[in-house]
Amino acid sequence: MARKLILTALAAIILALSSVGGTFAWLTSITDSVSNSFEAGRVSCVVDESVSGSVKQYVRIRNTGNIPAYIRVMLVPVWRDLEGYGTGREAEAPAVTGSGWFEQDGFYYYDDPVPPGGFTGSLFENFKMPEAEGFVYELQILASAIQADGTGAESAAQAWRIAAGGY
Repeated sequence: MARKLILTALAAIILALSSVGGTFAWLTSITDSVSNSFEAGRVSCVVDESVSGSVKQYVRIRNTGNIPAYIRVMLVPVWRDLEGYGTGREAEAPAVTGSGWFEQDGFYYYDDPVPPGGFTGSLFENFKMPEAEGFVYELQILASAIQADGTGAESAAQAWRIAAGGY
């Protein structure tokens, strides 16, 4: 009986030592290092236009970020005096005639997400800026971009509503 008890205790000790030794060996084994790299998403855009004299040509927006983005613009026409000061004179913005754009809430939204480095369609082509003696017409194009992926938005306008806390 004492012999069985000693053999059982010895087997338990061997099992415990091999479990501890195996665990220690597994935890201290050498493996190749693993690097987990990622790049944060960046959303930005710039207005790309060609101006020849008093004619704006091929006005479009380029996504300068590193993720797909929805683009919107606001057109702000201003009459300035020859010293560069705003005059308060009513100025009319051109009609956006390019395909893929729609107007809502005072902004023009581009229908589709624009890939990184990609361009929207042209807002308009060959817009001749009005002229008036003693004044300079200036058309400011204010562009903004918002992340397209992961927002749950199905359109550019909806992406901005979601970002503002809407649906």
